[in-house]
Amino acid sequence: MQPDALTVVSYFHTPKGKVAMSRFVVGSPLADLLGTAESTDELARMIMINKPDVIFVEFDSEDNELLKILENSKADGKSHLVTFSEHAEPSDLRLAMRLGAVEFLTSDLHSSDFNETLNFIMREATIAAEKQGKLLMVTGVKENVGATTFALNLAWMLSQNYHNRVCLFDMDLAFGDLSVLLDKASKRPIMEIVENYKSLDAAFLKNVVTEISKDLFLLPSPANQIYADEVSLAHIEQVMFLLLNSYDIVIVDMPPRLEEIALATWDYAYRVLLLMDPTVTVLSRAQRYLEMVGRLDPNGTKIVPIINRYGSKGGLGQKVVSKILGDRKAVILPNDSKTMIKVANAGLAVVNEYPKSRWCKDLRIFVEDSLRSFTEADSEKRKRGGLLGAKKDDGGEE
Repeated sequence: MQPDALTVVSYFHTPKGKVAMSRFVVGSPLADLLGTAESTDELARMIMINKPDVIFVEFDSEDNELLKILENSKADGKSHLVTFSEHAEPSDLRLAMRLGAVEFLTSDLHSSDFNETLNFIMREATIAAEKQGKLLMVTGVKENVGATTFALNLAWMLSQNYHNRVCLFDMDLAFGDLSVLLDKASKRPIMEIVENYKSLDAAFLKNVVTEISKDLFLLPSPANQIYADEVSLAHIEQVMFLLLNSYDIVIVDMPPRLEEIALATWDYAYRVLLLMDPTVTVLSRAQRYLEMVGRLDPNGTKIVPIINRYGSKGGLGQKVVSKILGDRKAVILPNDSKTMIKVANAGLAVVNEYPKSRWCKDLRIFVEDSLRSFTEADSEKRKRGGLLGAKKDDGGEE
């Protein structure tokens, strides 16, 4: 493959289409032609096997098989569509655009027009790569260990105290309560995504998230548990892709169940922040959890155990905790239940209302130390914006 070239799979169904494909693609310094299909079945196989950067087709608005292939390709989101027709009817143009076409070429155009289209795709891909955010998955070993509260305050701190656009995604689809904690009515954003899945893009997603504060947004769980059953893995993966290309940081509040969607989220996550409290039953479950997910984190670098409510009455000491967790270094957050209950009932964030509390101070240390470590280790990607922006001068928090 030539340097800086895009892989292309093409399709034609008329002799004129064949000539045009050859004129546009063959010899283009920006195109690496993987194959040319003469039937829709062959086109579908080529797309599935090669996953090309560009699908270049002779367009036919009455070919239902072709339209179905292009719809599936748009939903998959891995290829850019470029279409050709001898003449461009307005209805064909509208349909092609709805199917995600980047360009609609006609027979009176030249190979330079095709090259310009490929240049445009390359520029857009570069911009998307630079926007690529990082996903932090927050989950508890079990219910009621403070994972949702932690996720909310982590999102608030990263968005309000650092220059980051953050989206908080409530992935407890059946019983999520981030919208309750934030006092924001949960409408039907997830169901709007499901119902409009085939036309889902960044602009659509922007209209279904809720702005909580400057640079902080929420994608809440459904208000009704019945809706949760209609959300599939494909829906979630498409949402993840769009969120990561729209925000600096995506924080996912995940229920403590290792189900299909949770395991898929692992693939997107840069860090999995595993919340637990210092009790025998919870730490015992944490030990089993870490054993189960060991194959997903072979180097032991993705999971960060977080001991919440440390120092609470009846809680275990650090020596016992270390013995149970083994070599994994845990982050310790102190017990501050009175403050937590007070702000939760008021729909507020602890880091905003009580920034000098011990819990907030330790959370800030975790944010700065761990994310700085990430930035240093991933210096090649720091130009994308990074997780740590320049700290705002807020005049007080220590």
